[in-house]
Amino acid sequence: MEHTLKLYKKYFDLLKAGNKTVEIRLAEPKRDKISIDDTIVFFELPNKDKSIRTQVLDIHRFPELSDLLEFYTPKDIGFQNMSREEVMNSGFIYEIYPKEKIKKYGLIAFKLQLK
Repeated sequence: MEHTLKLYKKYFDLLKAGNKTVEIRLAEPKRDKISIDDTIVFFELPNKDKSIRTQVLDIHRFPELSDLLEFYTPKDIGFQNMSREEVMNSGFIYEIYPKEKIKKYGLIAFKLQLK
């Protein structure tokens, strides 16, 4: 099955270059439609004029960012030069997903490979 998601330019470029191998999203019910071996086409924001195709290799759910960072490294999620503590303290995820929504849904991580 093929899915489409939007991704901010910074993270799009990291994924395209192979410097980001895991995409994090809220674990909302609509994410249950994505399965291992599915294709995710990411469109670059803000213009949506560029896209990349990826294959889902693995899927994991986590109640909090700290749990996710026990499983994946900062480099996996696109933070090449940061420690786990620096990622936690940066607040990057909370700029995209409010803490209340993470508490309600948790996070889902898609391990990806470029197609």
